[in-house]
Amino acid sequence: MQGPPVEVWPEHRDVLRIFMSMSTQWRTGMGGPTGLDYGPMFAIMDRSSLTDEQWQEMFDDLRVMEAEAMKVMRERDSG
Repeated sequence: MQGPPVEVWPEHRDVLRIFMSMSTQWRTGMGGPTGLDYGPMFAIMDRSSLTDEQWQEMFDDLRVMEAEAMKVMRERDSG
């Protein structure tokens, strides 16, 4: 499903690029998605030439996106 185009601020493009590249890396259980597989995520992040501070900020941002995506998926599946 594709929605309408949205504007992405330049400071969010890198984290969105990584999050979108993880679209096939969801771990699932009997109840549905349980979270992203961090192994591939870390590999992508490690190849992104980030400082330690940038890496941690990117990881924190990705975890927020992961949590929100899981919330949306649960709402969609239960509704």
